[in-house]
Amino acid sequence: MSSLIAYTRSLLAFAPRQAMFVLALLALAAAVEAFAFLSLVPLIELSSGSNFKALTSAVDAAFNQMGLNTRTERLIGALAFYLIVLVIHGIIVWQRDISLARLSIEFVDEWRNRVFSALAHAPWHHTSRMPRAKMEHALTSDVNRLEQGTEAVFQSLVGLAILIVQCAVALYLAPGLTGALIVAGALAALILLPSVLKARRTGEKLTEIGQGMFSLIERLFSGLKLAKIHNAEHDFTSMFDNQLSAYRAQSLRFQNVRARSRFLFKLIMGLAACGSIVIGVMVFETPITNLLVVLVIMVRLNGPIWSVLNGLQTAAHMLPAFQSVSQLEKTFRESRTPAGPQQAAVLANATEPASVNIKGLTFRYSGTNEPVIADVSAEIPAGDITIVTGPSGSGKTTLVDLLAGLQQPKSGTILIDGAELSDEQSAHWRDQIAYIPQDPYLFAGTIRQNLSWSNSAHNDREIWAALRNAQAAGFVERFPEGLDTMVGDRGQLVSGGERQRLCLARALLRKPRLLILDEATNALDPATEHALMTTIAGLRGSLTILMISHHPMDLEVPVHTLELPLRGASAT
Repeated sequence: MSSLIAYTRSLLAFAPRQAMFVLALLALAAAVEAFAFLSLVPLIELSSGSNFKALTSAVDAAFNQMGLNTRTERLIGALAFYLIVLVIHGIIVWQRDISLARLSIEFVDEWRNRVFSALAHAPWHHTSRMPRAKMEHALTSDVNRLEQGTEAVFQSLVGLAILIVQCAVALYLAPGLTGALIVAGALAALILLPSVLKARRTGEKLTEIGQGMFSLIERLFSGLKLAKIHNAEHDFTSMFDNQLSAYRAQSLRFQNVRARSRFLFKLIMGLAACGSIVIGVMVFETPITNLLVVLVIMVRLNGPIWSVLNGLQTAAHMLPAFQSVSQLEKTFRESRTPAGPQQAAVLANATEPASVNIKGLTFRYSGTNEPVIADVSAEIPAGDITIVTGPSGSGKTTLVDLLAGLQQPKSGTILIDGAELSDEQSAHWRDQIAYIPQDPYLFAGTIRQNLSWSNSAHNDREIWAALRNAQAAGFVERFPEGLDTMVGDRGQLVSGGERQRLCLARALLRKPRLLILDEATNALDPATEHALMTTIAGLRGSLTILMISHHPMDLEVPVHTLELPLRGASAT
């Protein structure tokens, strides 16, 4: 129930004016349709030759006022009036359906954007602990189910409006008969209520199994090469087949619930139609004209009633997905820390190479007792080159995460130009750094697009200058398409060394105050590495450079060295 209330509040709060307009169209369309059904009564009476028992004196007077005195004239007039009402109803329904579709699409898109934005802006130390499969499943499968469920909810609202108004018409024409049918309908709803609860349970299972499938797909992409080398593809396919079978079973269970409900619904409505004829004629002595209109309404009510029932089932099936999406968005949103304005202004105005001082820095990951970095103090001078060395597991990557503000120390401080780097100021600080990871990242696009990513717009002159500084201009010039050359998914159409040099060019385009290179030369041949090191050495003085390496490096210029692990030590 709590997820249903949260979903309803979210829907109403999304676009209250648009929602009220849609509700008004729902009511208007239902009212006009009811008016159309009432106008069937004189048509039936005129066609059958009976008297105008069901017509009010106002309608009879209207015919007289228009000079429609004969049966034929009144029949044509009633038919013309009915057709006009149908046209008006069709226009209203047209606008209603367009407004419903727009509201549904925009509502779901809003949730897509909210979750994606919350994920993108959440602190790294928070998202890095979240299972990737859960996030991907929420952004795809769960949101898709939210879309389907929202459409079903709107269709059920349409059906409910039609149901209420047409029942009111039926009550006006045959109150006793319609009252009995409403009681029968309420009993039928109680019979079909368990199907809604079953739909909710299958929805919960689908969310759980779907996250497992996404986790397995992620493992496949990460380990496919290794699996092929070991001829272990069958392990992946076997696990995926088991997950798929479980997912298929839950999907079929939900479809079975819907099919069984539809069968019971049609059976109940058929019995109600047959019973209404007997009860209407033998018990309530309903006039045949009114009885015919009520029967027409009952036939037309099949669709609205099923829309309401199907909407309830689909909404119940969707609510676990909405709960997963909304909880994920809330978790990410609440993890964000607003930036502080005072130090942000200082950082924003700074353009000179950054000086970094580390004092008593200690960090341990959640769930562990042993610190990765313990009571470390060090200085990274402004405009100089500092090389951080140490074996695997010594804390080099963790130190980079701390300096970039992705992680927060358990104790100690990091000073940027003498000002403490707090969690609130991390985003502003990251605007002034550039980072080249050990595994260089390029997305599927052109070289120009990749170099412009994360940077403000640059002209070709600046781009080529950055490429030359990164020792990348030569191979880019050899490509027939130049800067418009496609690099493929994750840069697979260029070599590892070319990817790293393109990433260095992108980093230089940011004009950073601090450049961090994490094993950024490990895929280069000796000649290219030497040329790149010469380029990096030439950058000394224009920005602060921090290089991560497993071993000492000779840059032929003065450098500072920080060797990890350091525990309770100080280095400059």
